[in-house]
Amino acid sequence: MINDTSNGGGEYFAVEDSTAARQPFRIEAGARVNALYVENDGDVGLGTNNPVVNMHIVDGNTPTVRLDQDGSQGFTPQVWDVAGNEANFFIRDVTNGSKLPFRITPNTPTSAIRMFTDHIAINDGAANYDTQIKGDNIANLFYVDAGNDKVGIGTDTPLERVHIKFDANTTIGIDGGAGLESGFWFYENGVRKWEIYKQGASDNLNFFSQDLVSSVMLIQSTDGFVGLRNTTPGFPLTVGTNNTNGNGAHVTVGGVWTNGSSREFKENIKDVAALEARDVVMNLKPVTYNYKLEPGEEYVGFIAEDVPDLVATSSRKYLSPMDIVSVVTKVVQDHQQTIERQQETILALSERLERLEGQSPAQD
Repeated sequence: MINDTSNGGGEYFAVEDSTAARQPFRIEAGARVNALYVENDGDVGLGTNNPVVNMHIVDGNTPTVRLDQDGSQGFTPQVWDVAGNEANFFIRDVTNGSKLPFRITPNTPTSAIRMFTDHIAINDGAANYDTQIKGDNIANLFYVDAGNDKVGIGTDTPLERVHIKFDANTTIGIDGGAGLESGFWFYENGVRKWEIYKQGASDNLNFFSQDLVSSVMLIQSTDGFVGLRNTTPGFPLTVGTNNTNGNGAHVTVGGVWTNGSSREFKENIKDVAALEARDVVMNLKPVTYNYKLEPGEEYVGFIAEDVPDLVATSSRKYLSPMDIVSVVTKVVQDHQQTIERQQETILALSERLERLEGQSPAQD
């Protein structure tokens, strides 16, 4: 058919299935040049007479293919566009506000995303990993080794479940082992140096030192007690177990700091001379003060730089209250002994006086 028969009807060329009253093929008048062009090799051009691929679409602004499910067979209508322009290649969800859930910008590198039979590679078409993202300056910005259940960030050889590599010397590992241990591991030059992990079924949190043998700090899951170089703290805070790590000094549940003071912890034990103790006490200078970080709180005490050598620390920055108490105790003991001797002398003199008075003749 060519044109409608009615006055002012449509102008077109069409092939009509008159029995079914359908026009399966139609060209409207004024259609653009090369609106449909079929080459002798089967390539089809839309808008071009030189299609270079099986389907070649040419348009001056955003050539587009629309996929339109119209609901004619009972399914929910949905319209998608596949299009491209100078800004990006995209898929547009026309039905839902024309969102662009998938976009590729021009000049994206080869194999920016590549799917293999058993993995996905991002920005590395030669990748042989389960998932890999390659950065501009990092060969493996993100790497997944599904076979070993490991993830690497900055490395393709993760040593733990999650392995983050900052540079050649510094890395962090995050792992969990059979439900027993999970935590953080710190590496230096590929060697595990420090550990922070949940300790077995107890759920205690353990901080291990560089030798990976001694626990630096442990937090008990049951009561929150903290042990420093002590894995079984019996108090809110316990420091060490022997004379190499703290002697078990601790804070009691009542909030009292208690030092380790057993003879088995000590050596070179000598009595403090009374004269030496008195000299210390006489040269102590009690002062009032506030700490620079606590301007509103006044304290009474001593200045570390000003105390006598016997109770001073090597740094002259800190003081041990027990040192001060010890010399004061020695002075009090010495004074008490002096008082007792004086009492004995007074008693003896009183008895002598009574005897002398008893021997004197009576006076009229």
